[in-house]
Amino acid sequence: MAAILKTELARAKIRRWRNVHSGWMVIEPDQVAIYQNKLFGGPQKVTQFDTDRLIGVELDDARNSIKLTFHGSEGEAEDELFALQSKTQTEAVNSTLKDLLKELEEQKKREEEEAERLEREHQLHLKQTRELFANEIWETSEVLWLICKADYAMVRAVIEANWSEARQQYSKIWQEGDRLKKISQIELIAALKELDEAVTSQNGQEIIQRASHLTKQLSGQLLHSETNWTRWQNEKEMLAAVLPNYNHLPYFLLFSLSYFEVLFAAQIEDWASVKTIFPLIESCSTILQSCFSLALDGSLPGVNSAVTERNLVSLLKAVQPIECAVDSIFKARPFKFEPSSDQPKG
Repeated sequence: MAAILKTELARAKIRRWRNVHSGWMVIEPDQVAIYQNKLFGGPQKVTQFDTDRLIGVELDDARNSIKLTFHGSEGEAEDELFALQSKTQTEAVNSTLKDLLKELEEQKKREEEEAERLEREHQLHLKQTRELFANEIWETSEVLWLICKADYAMVRAVIEANWSEARQQYSKIWQEGDRLKKISQIELIAALKELDEAVTSQNGQEIIQRASHLTKQLSGQLLHSETNWTRWQNEKEMLAAVLPNYNHLPYFLLFSLSYFEVLFAAQIEDWASVKTIFPLIESCSTILQSCFSLALDGSLPGVNSAVTERNLVSLLKAVQPIECAVDSIFKARPFKFEPSSDQPKG
């Protein structure tokens, strides 16, 4: 019998268990092993019950037996009744298994607590990742807005032959372009250098063309969203459920470009262009509301009325709430996490 023992906690002679009428129960930390006495060859192992499946131990003094309850393969409880040789052995087995069960329950509790701790840390990490990502999207949005604003202001300064102002606005574009590169994967250095050459030479027509080329380059890179997701590739599936995200930035750029082009066209009294461009702002309003929490509906009727009247003063007054809303949203930087299939689509 000694040859079959490992780290033995207890053993008892079996008087009856199922069809076994003479054998041994050997309790080890990881199993309750059952051996049957054979006429030749000594005890042979019949089966074993893993102790991590043990969920109950019940002593029957009157019958000198012990009932063990295990988790079954389908999750149901399975009982095994053992009649042992003596009361002393039965009590020893009962005591050992009770202690083992208690230890197993404590270990399971520790493992559950550790799993809960790790899950809390994991969820906190995910939350912090979403916050960091949303902050990047909002900072990128702000840069897009400022680049568009300076781009149209530069073109207007060129038309007015105000070269000092044109250079100043170009400097703002360069600063924001550099900031954009640090935030995301968007690279405008080539377009900025071309624009710099045009501004330096004070070539008005070239500046206007390069200013347009810059915004086209910006738009093209935003539309290639896979490049911008590179930094977040490991968390992309989760972050795609954050609103706003990189998939929505082209709409914000379209809104920014349309807004400043409307103002520019109105200031040079090109009302035909204003009337053509203004619907683009209206078409962006739904996704701006749903993804950026930027509500424009209350301001658009006033802007539309000023456009219809071709009244620049009224237009400038009507757009003030829009700029205030944009400034406020850049400060608040709200975002939503909606891991569902019914997210707003453009």
